[in-house]
Amino acid sequence: MKIFPEAKVILNIRDPNRWYDSFSKTLTKTTHGSDRNFIFKLLTPLLADYFQVAVYDKFFSGNPQDRETCISAFTDHIEEVKQHVAPENLLVYDIEKEKGWKTLCEFMEVPIPNVPFPRVNDREAFGLLVKGTAFIHIMVLFLYVSSIIYIVFRIVA
Repeated sequence: MKIFPEAKVILNIRDPNRWYDSFSKTLTKTTHGSDRNFIFKLLTPLLADYFQVAVYDKFFSGNPQDRETCISAFTDHIEEVKQHVAPENLLVYDIEKEKGWKTLCEFMEVPIPNVPFPRVNDREAFGLLVKGTAFIHIMVLFLYVSSIIYIVFRIVA
């Protein structure tokens, strides 16, 4: 807001408990304390470190599995945004109540597009993304191991 004080800001909100339920069953399940965590850290160490330092440590005191800490951080963030953005430049957009383009387009002062409103941030879509990413990670791991076996075989032979 210091650089662009007149910027319009869209603050997505939802019920904090429902947010945590979704967060804990999607993102943290993929990146923190899960079966996939080993593959995630092995194949994407920088991304794993980023999540830990920039997200989990900064916002959730290093423990994204603590419901109270996470919900407190979630609601604190909402209040912080409201404090720093002028009301005329802020749209508080409840993703559980809003349906369609109307509110967003009115706020942004643009025409309503002639395409369906996207609803891709749901658990099912996230689950498909995670499964696809896990498949790619497993294939990369297979290529790593195959390459090592090939190199060792070439040296020994």
